[in-house]
Amino acid sequence: FGLELEVLKEKKAEASEQTSIVGKVDEDPYGKLIITLSDGQVWKQMDSEQFRLSAGDTVVISRGFMGSFYLKKNGQNKTLLVKRLS
Repeated sequence: FGLELEVLKEKKAEASEQTSIVGKVDEDPYGKLIITLSDGQVWKQMDSEQFRLSAGDTVVISRGFMGSFYLKKNGQNKTLLVKRLS
């Protein structure tokens, strides 16, 4: 109680997007992409969009509404809904 303004300041200071390089791309049994970034983060595709991605591509992961995350390949307008696994 009483620290509401401090909590809001901290939330605004959090990064709203992250740029990284794809280290590896796999598919699960249902054809969804499992993307391992060069820093070790693992993200999984949550929608059914077709998306071409390969190792070495530069991607931007940004925050969406209500805790969602979107992955965008540099040079493309198409985004992919993703969830972080680890």
